[in-house]
Amino acid sequence: MSSLAQHIVVFSVLEEKYCVAKLEPGSLMPAFPAGDAMFSITRTDDEISVICEESLAPEGSEVERNWRALKVQGPLEFSLKGVLASMLVPLAEADVSVFAVS
Repeated sequence: MSSLAQHIVVFSVLEEKYCVAKLEPGSLMPAFPAGDAMFSITRTDDEISVICEESLAPEGSEVERNWRALKVQGPLEFSLKGVLASMLVPLAEADVSVFAVS
C-alpha cells in the first residue's frame, strides 16, 4: 500500500462552472454528452445525481449551480491513501464546501 507522504498531490481547477442535478429515482438515465467534459451519473434508491457543466443540466432536474471542479493530476495508484483527506482539510479550514466525486 502506498503512502501519500511519498507523493505530491497536484490539482487544477477546471475552467467551466458545474452543477449538481437531482432527478427522481424512476427517471430515465440522462445520456452522456459528446465531448470530453467531466460528467458523472450516480443512481441510488433515493435519486439520480448528475454532475456536469451547467449548460448540460438534464431537463426537469432540481439543479444546484455555481460549483467548480478540482481535478487531481494522475495517474494515481488505487492503493494510495489520504489523497482526498489531504485536500479536504485545508478547504474545510478555508470554509469551502466540497462535493467529492471519484
